[in-house]
Amino acid sequence: MNSVVSRDIDAYSVVAGHPIKFIGKRFDDELIDIMEKLQWWDLPLEKINDLIPILSCSDLEKVEKY
Repeated sequence: MNSVVSRDIDAYSVVAGHPIKFIGKRFDDELIDIMEKLQWWDLPLEKINDLIPILSCSDLEKVEKY
């Protein structure tokens, strides 16, 4: 809140502080790669809603198969 980001950060990264400090990633690299290939943000809302269970699944093999 009340933050200004003046440079790019990696997708799904968590950063905080001033100066900016990398805290961690929201997901592991493999899941990030899958989500970027899927480009879920360009899909219609109905399809995104259908994907929520698979994108929030902790079984990476199931996500990859889907």
